[in-house]
Amino acid sequence: PLIYAGESGILKIHHDYGEKGVIFLDEGLVEGVRAKDSIGKTAAGVCAKWVSISTTFLQGERQDDSELVAVDTGKFMIILEKAHKMIQKINTMVPGNDSIFKGDPRLADKHKRYSKVDAKVMGLLNGKRTISRIVMDAGYPELDILISVFRLGSSGVARLLVANKLMCDYERL
Repeated sequence: PLIYAGESGILKIHHDYGEKGVIFLDEGLVEGVRAKDSIGKTAAGVCAKWVSISTTFLQGERQDDSELVAVDTGKFMIILEKAHKMIQKINTMVPGNDSIFKGDPRLADKHKRYSKVDAKVMGLLNGKRTISRIVMDAGYPELDILISVFRLGSSGVARLLVANKLMCDYERL
């Protein structure tokens, strides 16, 4: 909504897992993005992989332009839209961050393409850890972990044991 409304200011993003990001807007255009230790396009990619977030918008606030690295607003919106669609899909299988899944290594052959993330997540799906705990322990971006849980669940390699409330599906920018 901020981009489409042509807003100017600073959007502060607080990731539930301790990370922070900032998006600088000028009349609805993304002037720059900062997240973790990165800026620009890299930072935009980092922010797009955060699912559990809260935001604060400081309308009219400005940033010294010398520190900003341009980000293509259209491309950034495409990245966020793809993430939004993936989160909606994930929500059909992963009800919330307090959900607990159990993986069955004996069924691993059912999962066609095993990625490094899938292998790590599979080892953490022990029927005791919540999704939140797995996100903290796995060492991969939150969205990548959720995609992995979704893929493992969809292929029958993991199953949901405990379901809780739906994950955040914030309308992004």
